[in-house]
Amino acid sequence: MKKARVAAQNPQEAERTRTLTVQSPSAAAQPELAKAQSKVDAIIRECLRFNPVAPVIFRACEADTEIQGKQIKKGTLVCLLMKTAMFDETVFPNPDHFKLDRDSNSYLSFGVSPHACGGQEVAETVLRIVVKRLLLLKDLRRAAGPAGEVQYMFGLDGPPLPDSMVVRFSR
Repeated sequence: MKKARVAAQNPQEAERTRTLTVQSPSAAAQPELAKAQSKVDAIIRECLRFNPVAPVIFRACEADTEIQGKQIKKGTLVCLLMKTAMFDETVFPNPDHFKLDRDSNSYLSFGVSPHACGGQEVAETVLRIVVKRLLLLKDLRRAAGPAGEVQYMFGLDGPPLPDSMVVRFSR
């Protein structure tokens, strides 16, 4: 509100703010910005792979089907363990490693096809803003000692899964 008052009282400041807001990057800067945006998107995908918003999803089977030799009858309640699925070594080689070069089509964080999250674009936009702000923090680093180590939680049918890690930064 204070900025709006200042802008209203000072037309030159208002024009400068408007110009900075609407001014686009130069054509020469576009490829570099696209590359940076792609890296931020990869960071978000990997973060959501390690800590999905919906780690467990339930669905009713719509037709008799078979998965890996197991018969599933129509109407059966099935459970997708999202976090476990996103640590499947056949889809995510070296799943315990945070890697930014993974195939973007392999992630399940926002669902797929008719079950895709309707709020995906909003969520991704907010996450981009948050990640960019985090990356701008001065001297961002892992916390010293055990707090800075990756904390694991137990997987239901496999190895422990990475869960969290404490970071520090300077003011």
